[in-house]
Amino acid sequence: MASVKTIYYGIPRKQFFTTTFHHSISPQLFTMFFSLLFFLTLTVLYALARPFFMLYTGTLGQGAVGADFVDVVLHGIPLDLCVAAILTLPLLAFFYIRGILGIFGTHHPSPRPAAVGRGLLHGYIVVVALVSAIVLVSDAALYPFWDIKLDSTVLVYLDSPRGVTSSVSTGFLLGYAAIVGIVFCIFFLPLRFLALRGPLSTARRSPLSPSLAGFFIGGGLLAFAMLALCVRGIHRLWATPSEDEPISVATAYYSTRQVFNHAAVNPMFSFFASVGSTARGISPDSFMPDAQADSLFAAMNYNTRSEILPTDSLLTDRCRQIVLIVMEGMGGTLVSGVCGNTPELTPCLNRLCEEAVCFEECYANSFRTDRGLVSILSGYPAFPDLSIMRHAERCATLPGIAASLQRKGFSTDFLYGGDRDFTRMASYLRQTGYEHVWGDTDFPDEQRHTHEWGVTDHLTFACLTRLTTAPLPPSSRRFITFLTLSSHEPWEVPYRRMLKKGKIANSFAYLDHCIESYLAELKASPLWDSTVVILVADHGIAWPDAISEVRPARYHIPLIWTGGAIRSPRRIHGFCNQTDIAATLLGQLGIDHANFRFSRDVTSQTYTHPCAQHSWAEGFTFIDETGFTVTDLHTLDAIASWNSDSTDIPGTRRRALKAKAYLQTAYRDYEGRGKR
Repeated sequence: MASVKTIYYGIPRKQFFTTTFHHSISPQLFTMFFSLLFFLTLTVLYALARPFFMLYTGTLGQGAVGADFVDVVLHGIPLDLCVAAILTLPLLAFFYIRGILGIFGTHHPSPRPAAVGRGLLHGYIVVVALVSAIVLVSDAALYPFWDIKLDSTVLVYLDSPRGVTSSVSTGFLLGYAAIVGIVFCIFFLPLRFLALRGPLSTARRSPLSPSLAGFFIGGGLLAFAMLALCVRGIHRLWATPSEDEPISVATAYYSTRQVFNHAAVNPMFSFFASVGSTARGISPDSFMPDAQADSLFAAMNYNTRSEILPTDSLLTDRCRQIVLIVMEGMGGTLVSGVCGNTPELTPCLNRLCEEAVCFEECYANSFRTDRGLVSILSGYPAFPDLSIMRHAERCATLPGIAASLQRKGFSTDFLYGGDRDFTRMASYLRQTGYEHVWGDTDFPDEQRHTHEWGVTDHLTFACLTRLTTAPLPPSSRRFITFLTLSSHEPWEVPYRRMLKKGKIANSFAYLDHCIESYLAELKASPLWDSTVVILVADHGIAWPDAISEVRPARYHIPLIWTGGAIRSPRRIHGFCNQTDIAATLLGQLGIDHANFRFSRDVTSQTYTHPCAQHSWAEGFTFIDETGFTVTDLHTLDAIASWNSDSTDIPGTRRRALKAKAYLQTAYRDYEGRGKR
């Protein structure tokens, strides 16, 4: 038995595995086992890199306990699996193809093919270990300076390596090189140990029997499927699915403390994901010279300071509870008090337009919920071709109404009846100040599937009622944001009053009914007099006549403030955006909003240039008192325009220039946030 000289990478197999074991498994089948070991070893090594990161960056000294460490490791595993799977796939493909050739009798009696394969495998392991070591050590070394995970920003500095070396000491560079060498060995040695026992036989290799051949082919396909699932995101198996999205950096984000989120992120993933994901289509300087854009944007007087006269004050001094209700798709064409013509459709909102504070000319910044939420909650522009919410590293730099209120002693909660990870929403919310993010998994099982998107609205409104009528201690204040969901395709709701006008109209009538019932219960609560309720849509809707994006009515939306803390009914004229809610609310509360660069206090005496922006996948719009201009994103030509003064033909061009200046400034700001 010991005389058998079948060679595995030049080492007699008896040196590691028993003869009995190798008589029971063929070399081809053993390649599947080797690939699995390679995959699992990489996963474990990446998971064990977290203690290194936490120790080096001092995370363990920032109040972290054992449970936090466990959470960091567990939440990072999906990214570890993804990276390990990507690095294992080339090996699996090599072994699988080689095994298939062996099944069909393609033999290589010469040792040369095995030697070539051995060299390629060893070279691949060196590359994997070296890249992993450089990325892991660079991530930990740069984090104390940048406070962000390693991303493509570091590539900018490679254009000037001298500038990098001159910024750090020789001791730092030597220490960096030494640690890279140590981490390289930690990765290389176990992977090489596995490779030396790998099943590349140079002596003889017999074709598999038909039964084992089928097992090999099927097992290989199963292995490919498993690795593909890890690349896509194995976490989706136990998450509540709302859309088929690939894995991202935000997958590992779970805490309101950013340092724990960063510790959970695999730096290999964050780096290569950032290299491969750039803003599509538009360059920050694609419209005009920066100096011209700066001049035009400055003339719009964004981020105005608040100068509120007594007559401009909307709230009483009793305001202690703020409820922000974001109404899914509730466009202005559905509300006759805004720009609709069917008063029977939303009687509650129509009445509030007269009895509360109504902003008559409010426009949505974008056409999607994920972008509209960022505009509302962070006062940040929406882009035609990217969703900031999906970029966790940028979300960490955004301001937030919740964060501003939290610093003033408000508790902050976000309620949604669907998947809180929809478009990476939970990650964005936690990073912008929300202490608690409630989703469908927080509801009883019998309620979680009462709508295609999760919990239907009247049930989530009941939860909102409990949250906002709960006793509030005299020294406490709270801010609660609620995103509705039932007024969305497939438009199925437990309500029938407006079915004669169609399912779409009926679903919005249902939402209006839910709002009316909620306000009635809140009004009966002792907290009514100290509460302000803000109602706004996340985006507009193409109803009733399939209104296109070139018509402002498509994104004209209701913005209503009601509640016992409102001084008196009022209709506020002047164009504004969702982005202006942040500065207006904070300004009314006497809270600084200077960090909301793209938000204006509409009630301030400094609000001198009313205008509104809107963007969607194919264009963008600028609206002011002179009219509106819609610009095509690809050609940059005006595709629709209207002038309040028919003789002011140059007005179309002026508005188009302002829109481009605004968007170029926003893109530059976005790019800058990636370098902070």
